[in-house]
Amino acid sequence: MQHLFHKELEQQVFLGGFTPSNRFVRAAFFKEYINKAKNEEEGITNIWQILSTVRIPKGVVIEDSEGEDYTEYLAGICLESRSFYFTPYENNRITKVRLTDELIDDGNVVIFEAPRNQSYYSPEGVIDRNDTITTIKEVIELLDDIKTTKKGQIEGKNKDILENVDDKFLKENISNIKEFLDVIEKNK
Repeated sequence: MQHLFHKELEQQVFLGGFTPSNRFVRAAFFKEYINKAKNEEEGITNIWQILSTVRIPKGVVIEDSEGEDYTEYLAGICLESRSFYFTPYENNRITKVRLTDELIDDGNVVIFEAPRNQSYYSPEGVIDRNDTITTIKEVIELLDDIKTTKKGQIEGKNKDILENVDDKFLKENISNIKEFLDVIEKNK
């Protein structure tokens, strides 16, 4: 696969260092050629992608007199929604603050703290609801849990549904449902 770059800027953009002028040229290049955003969310994503090409990690640039130079935070603003976005060095999650009329008219300085510790999004698996076999397996697991749980201990989102479940129905039908599921699995 051949990559096409604008040759006149290629050397400055990709071989550039961390001097302010090199970083400015790199950011200007990416801003010029990145796909244009269709909405605010895409715009902020574009800004963060561009800024990530010019941020300085700790330890990469050492100054003569004052120690290391690094990017302390990234920031962007959407003027239409009056939303301010920022990310401190220690945490890559973007924090959004909306500048409301009350905040602007109040006249007092308001300090917004961004979480300094790195935070992570840990997704939980979602079962495909179009998969009949998976859904039946879920129901069987739920029924097994109900069968071994005393009615007074049922909690959570299924409590209302499960309060009217008849223990006799569960005991009589779980084995039939499991057998039915085995037949379906074998005939796939």
